[in-house]
Amino acid sequence: MSIDPGVLIPAVMTLIVFSILYKDNPLFHAAERLGVGMAAGYALILILRTGIIPRFSGAVHHPADPGNILLFIPIVLGIGFIFSAVGRPKTLSRYAIASAAAIGAGFAIPYMTQTLVLAQMKATMVPVGLSTKAGFDALVIAFCVLTGMSYFSFSKEPKGIRALISDMGLYTLMIAFGTTFGHFAMSRITLLINRFLFLIRDFLHIIT
Repeated sequence: MSIDPGVLIPAVMTLIVFSILYKDNPLFHAAERLGVGMAAGYALILILRTGIIPRFSGAVHHPADPGNILLFIPIVLGIGFIFSAVGRPKTLSRYAIASAAAIGAGFAIPYMTQTLVLAQMKATMVPVGLSTKAGFDALVIAFCVLTGMSYFSFSKEPKGIRALISDMGLYTLMIAFGTTFGHFAMSRITLLINRFLFLIRDFLHIIT
């Protein structure tokens, strides 16, 4: 058994987290709160060192620069978030929350459009065929896109060939959801295996 603090502490915390498999207990809740608190503290320090301090140090030293003057707007909005936590004044906290929501939507909508809509449209606008692997992949993608979209056509009851295509779209969606869930499950199983390896190799030294 290793007595190195860098190994002992993570091993003990791992065993405490695994204790929830037996029954609910206070140690698990303490480890849960500790993990959330450490993540929040790490994120705060990271944001301060990489974003806030480098940017606003220049604004303090050169306050007359028009670009630096604009940096004081986030300071005021950040103070508004603090006021929202203590409950007063309400007006500044509303402006801060509304600004954060608007900025988040402004960044998220173009990003999601580029990655989830335009990128998939571009992937289907390629030559299809059976002679090459790329052409066959493009044919499969186009088939899945068209049948999947046909499944969500609710303006008219599907009959005949439209019903067949809609059923194909349903199976396409089921396969996509299944593979997504399988990927998610395998990633979590990989994490579990790594924790077991850490316990029996680095902590207990059962294997080398």
